[in-house]
Amino acid sequence: MSTFKILQINLDAAYNEINIIGREATLAKYPEYAAYLSTSHRGSPNYNPEFFKYYSEVATAEVDSSVELDAALEELFDTFNGYPTVNTKVVSKSRMSSLSVGNIVQDSFGKAYMVDSSGFGEIQV
Repeated sequence: MSTFKILQINLDAAYNEINIIGREATLAKYPEYAAYLSTSHRGSPNYNPEFFKYYSEVATAEVDSSVELDAALEELFDTFNGYPTVNTKVVSKSRMSSLSVGNIVQDSFGKAYMVDSSGFGEIQV
């Protein structure tokens, strides 16, 4: 089995304040919110390696080793959007949203892939 980590940006603090202090003040106070906005529509084309520090692990999954990387990433996407596959097993999961554009999937070798608006793009972390 190949192990993958799912990483997302936690925006709870920013969301708690945005309606109080406004969008511009929230962007200034919470750089993780700016990183999220930068990547949440297109993914890796707007990614900056500086953003990685705002991501934290929210889940771990295993995919059958016989599945090629591109297919494994798509199976992870399906699984974490409510359509589990026979080749994928969720090992651990904390509070997370669905696997969406701007989220990161990292393999056991440290290679990272960002969910793009279509497919995945390899990124530097």
